[in-house]
Amino acid sequence: GGGHPRGAPCRYGAVGNLTEMGPYEALTGYYVAISDFSYATTPCEGSCSSQNLTLLNENVASTAPASICVNAAKWGAYVSGVLTTEACGGYAYSDLDHCVQLTGYDLTADEPYYLVRNSWATNWGEDGYILLSATGNTCGLADEATFVSVVDQ
Repeated sequence: GGGHPRGAPCRYGAVGNLTEMGPYEALTGYYVAISDFSYATTPCEGSCSSQNLTLLNENVASTAPASICVNAAKWGAYVSGVLTTEACGGYAYSDLDHCVQLTGYDLTADEPYYLVRNSWATNWGEDGYILLSATGNTCGLADEATFVSVVDQ
């Protein structure tokens, strides 16, 4: 559920700071883009097994956060710890079913991880966050990562 992160910059730019908005308002249609987006990695189709995680890390370090789409089919039972690539399941483009925010990473931890903010409230996971293993394309996190560049008008 949700929407595609490519459409978010248009809506975000039209309404301002999302954390200051009121309740979610479902809308349809198109918006004039007043922001731009770029992919952190090359978007993929199919198996998505050769994503450039080094480039993703560089982009997160310089431009975070990123909008990412993931396979969240097994996230319902997540409480804490680092979710591994194996535990997450498939990471093909066709497995992606949820979009979230990649806010950072720790590659020096005993289990290197990406810090991902979910939209399921703070009583889920680790205060609303999940730690995804940074040793691979865990849950497909690098399949379609995007960053927004705000353009002054």
